[in-house]
Amino acid sequence: MARNHIKLLTQSELERFNNKYQICVDGDDIVVSLSNYDRYTRHPKDKGFFINSRIEVKRKINFTVEAIQIWIKCIEDNYNYSLFDVQQAVNALTITYQTINYESVLKYLKNPIIKI
Repeated sequence: MARNHIKLLTQSELERFNNKYQICVDGDDIVVSLSNYDRYTRHPKDKGFFINSRIEVKRKINFTVEAIQIWIKCIEDNYNYSLFDVQQAVNALTITYQTINYESVLKYLKNPIIKI
């Protein structure tokens, strides 16, 4: 995604997305479900996907393959970060022209360099 098209979520939007959606890994798929609704959507974990949501303002959240892979590695290493948190970190690192890898994302998640 081009740097000039990335919008970071505010802290309140990030909290609302984390509260509204439950995302987990099930085999070769990522399962996305609403917290208060009994319906889920499966996405392959080797492809990016997006979520259209209307929390206060209509937002489209794109999840990149890179962020998904980092998130899965976080789960394997017993970190408790959501896919929204990891994608936010990837977006913040992208717009500040920093390298995006597992270590840099973890460093950002422990101490965010951009506050909105």
